[in-house]
Amino acid sequence: SAQGYFVDGMHDALIGELAKISGLRVASRTSAMSYRASPKPIPEIARELGVAAVVEGTVVRSGDSVLIQVQLIGVNPERHLWAESYRRDVQNVVSVMGDVAKTIAQAVRVTLTPQELDGLASTHSVNPVAQDHLLRGKQLLYRRDREGILSSIVELRAALRIDPDYPPALAALASAFSLANVYAVTPRDSAYDWAARSLLAANRSIALDSMNAEAWAARGY
Repeated sequence: SAQGYFVDGMHDALIGELAKISGLRVASRTSAMSYRASPKPIPEIARELGVAAVVEGTVVRSGDSVLIQVQLIGVNPERHLWAESYRRDVQNVVSVMGDVAKTIAQAVRVTLTPQELDGLASTHSVNPVAQDHLLRGKQLLYRRDREGILSSIVELRAALRIDPDYPPALAALASAFSLANVYAVTPRDSAYDWAARSLLAANRSIALDSMNAEAWAARGY
């Protein structure tokens, strides 16, 4: 249970990679997470989400090694379409999700554009400590309350002290500054200052990675 934030981060990463594929309609994180501990059978979950297939997986982390097991289950009729295991060092684990997304697209016969293939081909390594702060920060941010938002900013700033050019951490920090205003965490007379911080972090993230959707969303806010 102490690694829940890490598993959530892998879940978010996979949703983000699948969402880059225009030929797929991907259920939102909020909708999918509501089934996390559900005893419902796969066909019932798929019917309620309005999807033709469900991705199931497990994440096991031991020190700097991560084992990810993923399976794609089709419904109507229910059947296994594909399954695979991946073992990676923690600093390279997010790049696995691009491979998973490409294989899922092939399994459901979706053709990827050259641009989508390029977008899914990222294999850059990250500092594992910075990544850990990022994933903890994002989990805190999902709480959408004062303590969670302010604590997430502390974690995200810690990630950026280690790696100042870490686009996902900059994007998440931009989201945190925006949400601080949305949820009235900040005093009203400092709202413009926090919005400016959000814009600065979002622009920096976009300059480093123009495909980061969270940074664009934060800039829109």
